[in-house]
Amino acid sequence: MKWTAFLVAAVMAAVQVQAKDDLPPNAQLRIGVKFRPEECTMKSQLGDTLSMHYTGTLRKDGSKFDSSVDRNQPFEFPLGAGRVIKGWDRGLVDMCIGEKRRLTIPSDLAYGDRGSPPKIPAKATLVFDVELLDIKRNSDELPIGYLKLGTHRPSKKRRAIELLSSRNDAATANTSIRQSSGYDAEMMQQQLELFVRNGDLDSAQILGELLVSLAVFPSDIEPHSNRKETETGPDEHFLSRRREEDFEAGSSDARKLSPAFHAKTLRLFADLMLVKREFKRAIRYYHHSCRDASVVTNEEELDVKLKVARCYVHLECIHEAIEVLKSTPTEERSLSINLLLGKLYVNEGLQNKAEESYTAALRQNPYALEAALALTELAAAKDASPDAFAGSDGATKAGESVKSTDSAVKKHDIERFYSEAAKAPTDVKKGLSQMDATWIQTLVVAHMDAERGNYRAAVDSFNALDRVFPKNLHCLLRKGALEIDQELLHQAHVTFKRARQVDELNLSFMDHYADCLRKGNSRTNLNDLVQELFKINTTCAESWLAAAYYNDVKGDYETALQFSERAIAERHRHAPAHLLRGEVLLRMHRPQPALKAFWTACRLTRSLEAYTGIITSYCDLFAIGVNRYKEAFATAKSVVKLFPHKAQSFVLLGSVLALSPEHREQARQALQKALSMEPRKLSTNFALADLLVEEGDLRGAIDRLQTLGERHPREEVFTKLAYVYSMDKQFAEALKYFHQALRLNPGATEALQGLDRLEKLMRGEDPDELTNSLEQMDPEEQEESMEASEYMSP
Repeated sequence: MKWTAFLVAAVMAAVQVQAKDDLPPNAQLRIGVKFRPEECTMKSQLGDTLSMHYTGTLRKDGSKFDSSVDRNQPFEFPLGAGRVIKGWDRGLVDMCIGEKRRLTIPSDLAYGDRGSPPKIPAKATLVFDVELLDIKRNSDELPIGYLKLGTHRPSKKRRAIELLSSRNDAATANTSIRQSSGYDAEMMQQQLELFVRNGDLDSAQILGELLVSLAVFPSDIEPHSNRKETETGPDEHFLSRRREEDFEAGSSDARKLSPAFHAKTLRLFADLMLVKREFKRAIRYYHHSCRDASVVTNEEELDVKLKVARCYVHLECIHEAIEVLKSTPTEERSLSINLLLGKLYVNEGLQNKAEESYTAALRQNPYALEAALALTELAAAKDASPDAFAGSDGATKAGESVKSTDSAVKKHDIERFYSEAAKAPTDVKKGLSQMDATWIQTLVVAHMDAERGNYRAAVDSFNALDRVFPKNLHCLLRKGALEIDQELLHQAHVTFKRARQVDELNLSFMDHYADCLRKGNSRTNLNDLVQELFKINTTCAESWLAAAYYNDVKGDYETALQFSERAIAERHRHAPAHLLRGEVLLRMHRPQPALKAFWTACRLTRSLEAYTGIITSYCDLFAIGVNRYKEAFATAKSVVKLFPHKAQSFVLLGSVLALSPEHREQARQALQKALSMEPRKLSTNFALADLLVEEGDLRGAIDRLQTLGERHPREEVFTKLAYVYSMDKQFAEALKYFHQALRLNPGATEALQGLDRLEKLMRGEDPDELTNSLEQMDPEEQEESMEASEYMSP
């Protein structure tokens, strides 16, 4: 009778449902919403237990094979746990209570090539009319990999009790597995952990793939390969069969292993993928390992989130990495999470959030010097320009002006942190030794002075640290970089040589050393350094950048450009590589792509060198008729705000103002201010000489450069002087100084090019008279002339 009733119902369904051809097996799931209530207080999501009514039919002939409505008994199941066919797990997400849908499910998401005889033939497309009656949500079982991050978790006490229970069950289950199957899963997992820890990747890969096959969830196992051809009893509702089916012996044994065991297996395999730099696979297995939150401790979840975020960073998915880390409540974030968050926030220009993360890290561990030094950079940037510091996270109101003065800046928390921590009671110090607090305070002060441009004070602090830790690499490398900034190239060369004697295999800051040798025209030493760096590492950005510097010195700009781009390919966020690329493009008379390269470098590291390249690019564009005066002037004003204590800031402002005849007096004031700040700076003297040339005072420019050459007999000074003599048609003097420059540096590219042009002029081959005159600006494009005056005040 029951079979007859089923046939009658099938015939009636065939009349109601129009028959259609089956979809291709790999077709997309089709979801049709038949009814959705106006008010939707809760939507279904993975991990929820759903109560459904459904009617299932075959698409091909419209025959009904199962219905909970006919039994008047709703069907309950956990969504996403693999208890139903894949089409249901995917098609019932985000469904409101009372909502009705029609799911058209191709065979790959249903019962595959074998079907479910006798009711469902092979490769059958199924149609389900479903209605969601109720949702039961247990937040303790929500898988973090499939839900919004930051889901509420049960209390630590409750989770500890559950974990103890589950692991006791696991021990019993694992013992029975060893007795009933042909493998010892527990021993295999122990060996997998050992191989991953010791770096035996091939053995770990083989064991891991075998164990992961046991940890695969039911929804990941193709039903057609595991389903036995058994008929359903007349009293069973159809979908519940998936939970009660017998799988092959291995899969059955795997189900006897505890969820905690499988979770650990998946975490270990994800760790292996991370070591092998297969980051997408690592993310996948980390997510799978946390599907059942009841068997994952809070510490394990934090560790997984941190590793997933690091995978995203390697994949350059910075936003995704931040979202993963942010999902952890602030009070639960570990030191590593706070450090990584701070670094990512800095990369995204969110300085205030970075400051919060780094401060939290420092409170967790005062020896986290990465956080301390990052806070000094952020504090110095805030001193220089609070409005620029606010950036995208809106700490300062738009339009709020900041006046640049030479007065002392306020003292920040980081400058007082260690001195105050040393005075704090023992129970407040968090393990910080009073003796260590003293030298760490000196380190912080050194970096703060370096960031603020107080080079002498910074070097003194580094020397003090060097007396505490003789020949330490950190201080030597930073001292060398500071000496380059002060154009003390010989001292920098000596300092970097000492650093290489301490550790000749170190690559950090070696691109700075190469730049020092380039600026000092020490071609032989630079060539030797490049050879040594490539012997150490051929895939390091520092090695390729050093090679680019060497080719730049040789005048082989095409090769220098290629090598700088190779350095960028090795490390996308290496600002010095972008800087050199911009410089080389300028030398190749390509200011537009150079401007882009300098802006990229500036976004990575807001430096005076990057801004110098930006403004030089604007000036070069202006010289060829592309009027970008507004952008150049706005950038120059920002530089003065950001670096008010640097002479180069006023050199750049003066260079921009000199583009307009109406602003040349203000340009002179800016350059004189720069000269008073750093009398030895070549760029300031060169800019003043250029201004005199623009005003037609060639004699004044020659006198200034001759005086400079007597104090600093360098190739650049003699080359500049020779060019001015050429403009004044004093060819014999120009020839003399070009040769003098080449005696100092036989490979000086600018001197060689100038000499070649001079010889053509002397032969009368070049009708032009080599002038630096620039086109006049359109008055409509000019800024208000008095805007610059506020930056001239002492």
